[in-house]
This record gives sequence, structure tokens and C-alpha cells, in this order.
Amino acid sequence: MVLSFTISLLCVEWIDIELSESILSLVKGIGFEFEVTDSMIRIWGYLPKCYKGFGEEYT
Repeated sequence: MVLSFTISLLCVEWIDIELSESILSLVKGIGFEFEVTDSMIRIWGYLPKCYKGFGEEYT
């Protein structure tokens, strides 16, 4: 018996999410690499890190 499957991967440079304690707790629990500002969480997808727009007010 031969099993065959395909795995599709989504590659993103980063994801910005509005900061909240529940989201921050979830991200910490999952173990993603991330940084936090006063208004947002930036979850890193891959290197090199790009800080474009990081630290600006999340809208």
C-alpha cells in the first residue's frame, strides 16, 4: 500500500494583528516569534525581518 499526499504551505513575511490580551496570550501559547508595540502584534513569518510600518498606530 502506497500513501501519497501533498502539503501546501503559505509563506508570509509578517502578519500584523491588533493588540489584545487574549490574542497576545494565544500567540505566546502557540510559540510564534513576535514583537509587540502599544497597538499591535507583529508575528514574523520568515527572515529577514522587515520593520516597515512597525510601531505605527494600528487602524
